[in-house]
Amino acid sequence: MTTSALVNLLARRAWTNDPAAEPSNYRAVLAMNPPDSLDHAATWADIQELSAASNPGYARSPLTNWAKAQPYEVAAQCAGFKNTGGEPWQAANWFCVIADFPGGTVLCWTEPVVPPILLAAGDRITFPDGPRFRLMDSYA
Repeated sequence: MTTSALVNLLARRAWTNDPAAEPSNYRAVLAMNPPDSLDHAATWADIQELSAASNPGYARSPLTNWAKAQPYEVAAQCAGFKNTGGEPWQAANWFCVIADFPGGTVLCWTEPVVPPILLAAGDRITFPDGPRFRLMDSYA
């Protein structure tokens, strides 16, 4: 689900070429927010991100090498996440993407994780085809 904040920034960039709407440093994060608790109005301040202290090895994963996958869709490379501890991680109910804008960090989009990820010790999450961002042009 694309957030309202990102849609507004993309529109400003597209129609006014506003440099303040230029994103950088996209990162993937895992969030513990309850299922069905996030919507298009969610902001970065609403996110309950996993923390490295409780989930050994957790870190935000950079998204790089953006490429057009098909019309209205782009994909990025993502190293994923690895549990380096001896216990399962806390439940991750959301995959989120954030980016830096001149005004601060913006929550760009969220994807529910069903069932939640309980990453076992030594296990990892990978994205062989990369995370994808899709703009829909259908009103059906």
